Amino acid sequence: MTGENCSTPNAYILFTAFDNNDNEYKSVINGGTIEDETHSRLFLEDWRKLYIDDKLNWKASDVIYWLFISREMECFRKFGIDFMRLCVDDGGDPILRYSHSESGETCGNIFFSRISPIADQVANHLGISLRYFGTFHLNLENGHVWKSEGVFENIELSPDSYKKMATLSKRMFDIFEGIHDSFYNYLSSYVLNGSHPSFFESLPVGKNVAPIYPEFVIENKSHNDGRHIEHINNYLEKISSHEFFKWLINTSIDPQLKLKSFIPLWIVDIMGYRDINKYVFTYEQPESESEKIINDYALHLSEHSRLFYHDWKSLQLDDMLRWSASDTLEFIFLNSDMDMHRENIVKFSLFGLKHRDPVIRFWFMMILELSGKEFFSHVGDIALQVESKYNIYLPYLCGRHATENEHEAYNNMYEHFMVKELSPEQSDLIIQITDMVMRSLLNNLDISYRYVVNNLLAAR
Repeated sequence: MTGENCSTPNAYILFTAFDNNDNEYKSVINGGTIEDETHSRLFLEDWRKLYIDDKLNWKASDVIYWLFISREMECFRKFGIDFMRLCVDDGGDPILRYSHSESGETCGNIFFSRISPIADQVANHLGISLRYFGTFHLNLENGHVWKSEGVFENIELSPDSYKKMATLSKRMFDIFEGIHDSFYNYLSSYVLNGSHPSFFESLPVGKNVAPIYPEFVIENKSHNDGRHIEHINNYLEKISSHEFFKWLINTSIDPQLKLKSFIPLWIVDIMGYRDINKYVFTYEQPESESEKIINDYALHLSEHSRLFYHDWKSLQLDDMLRWSASDTLEFIFLNSDMDMHRENIVKFSLFGLKHRDPVIRFWFMMILELSGKEFFSHVGDIALQVESKYNIYLPYLCGRHATENEHEAYNNMYEHFMVKELSPEQSDLIIQITDMVMRSLLNNLDISYRYVVNNLLAAR
């Protein structure tokens, strides 16, 4: 499956590791994630040796569509969230985490045991080495968490712990069964008839309007003391004065060049936000009115990313970047400046999965929306200039994300949740979310500012 091996496992590494190594079990699991982190580079190495770029002739926008929008990859986008859900449901217990990690390693060993003999034959025929698909990688995938032998085997489990481990392990095997089903579907749809996926030149946009951004005002200091609202507003004030926005306002270069000089940095945030709304914030089986209201609004938000693809094509970023498919994969998943963007999406997803309280998810969604308000205010002004000057249409960058139905869903949700009194614990969680989201945004803006002042993407 084109690009899947570079994306889903690479993401799994980000959330399997523990923040600290305060016991032997965590240390072993963390060591395994660090070792696994090197494998995706081998995947791109083999990709290029097999001249897959030449066979596909994909541009950057094709990779973006394939990874983040295409019907064929929808299952993998969900599998990515399912991986994260395992790391939430194990409660941070390294013994439980070992159970599903070991199951994943077993699946990897089975896959590469079947693939590597074929890859070695191909490599010998072509006179090259294929380190990802061949024996080299198989020798790294011995079916166990790296250097875990002798560490976990003698742990005595209670019946309850055994049941939890068995459940987590089965869920991991179920994910990999779905992955292999998808491989087979791809094989049947494309490989056997000698074709490969093709993509729309543009996607239907429809009539979109600006979203409604929440305004949080402290009406009653004694009402949960309003500290979470004050905390949010303090961040918004800080964000509004960021040097990146000053650059957008004051720099006299062509407005289209301004956009081209930083937009690719936000691929993961914009496209990943879609999956957070579709698979993290929504409830698979909503049981309460609050959960149904959250689902309604989240599904509207999950449609925004398609507009980004439209804007990418309108700005002709493919022609500027001239990235092949492997160049695009390398930038999205292996570029060190993109690490922060990818880690942010993982952090948001894990937090959202952990906290199922609809009130917390409401505030999480509102804070994420607010984090984009200043961005789309300034970027939107530039995008409007580009629309006027070049007679193109940029609905996403201009901030025209929403539909009238989305406005209705927003108003319904806002009225439903804003009257709910918060407990001190809920207020603390909202402050945690605010810190996480706003600090992530500030870091991303720092990266964008460094790129634009040095023109690191060679915008032209």
